[in-house]
Amino acid sequence: MPVVDISDGLTIILVMIMILLLSNLVFLSEDSLIFRDGDDIKGVWLIDCYLPETVNASIHHKRAKISADHQHFFIHGSRHDKDWNHIGSDLSFYSARQKLLARETRTADRQISFDLTDIRHGALILVETDSRAENPQLSVLKDKRTIVPLKKGDWKRIVSYDLSSSGRYLAVHARNPYLNQLWDFIYFHDLKTGKNWQYLFPVCLSCKRTRITVRVDDHGQTTVEHKSEHRVFSKTGDFIDFYIGEGINKTPE
Repeated sequence: MPVVDISDGLTIILVMIMILLLSNLVFLSEDSLIFRDGDDIKGVWLIDCYLPETVNASIHHKRAKISADHQHFFIHGSRHDKDWNHIGSDLSFYSARQKLLARETRTADRQISFDLTDIRHGALILVETDSRAENPQLSVLKDKRTIVPLKKGDWKRIVSYDLSSSGRYLAVHARNPYLNQLWDFIYFHDLKTGKNWQYLFPVCLSCKRTRITVRVDDHGQTTVEHKSEHRVFSKTGDFIDFYIGEGINKTPE
């Protein structure tokens, strides 16, 4: 029997899948969302109230954010009174094909944070806070499923976070009161099993006005970079490595 080489066929299929994925992309230019299919512009959405405007005695403001791969976006709207007290906020999450995937609204004492909410690896990470940008709650929405790894009342503030490319592991730089200061913690959450751990960072970053960078990979390995110092933790929270250098590309042995 002749030997059939299927490698060429698989390559063609993979290329076709990539073309299909890349054929519908969204781009953001000031107040415009531009939808492209290859070199063709398939549509443009103009964002009204891109600059704050007074509508019916309240201040309306809309902004948009797109994912790094240009395949998803959200539109965030906020409403305030003339003294800039929060009245309400809403967020609509879409695919680049302009399909509405989720919609969230908050009123009165809870607001959706535009700055902290983001799209990572196809998942919407939605952060809501109180009117002082404190007492946050973080939700991960993907494939019509919502997981809430950080609930209201758990933390005073969220500074930053990272989601592994697999969408399973979440690492968060958060702050809570400690020793009469607002201290820095690393919080890890396995979105599949619900297992979590936290690490009290030995330096009060808010006191020294410095920052850290947090990254988590598909093995649940979390790297925390402060200046040139790197602390590395396993997915179970074990401290497994410390090294000094630029960037967080080193893989511990």
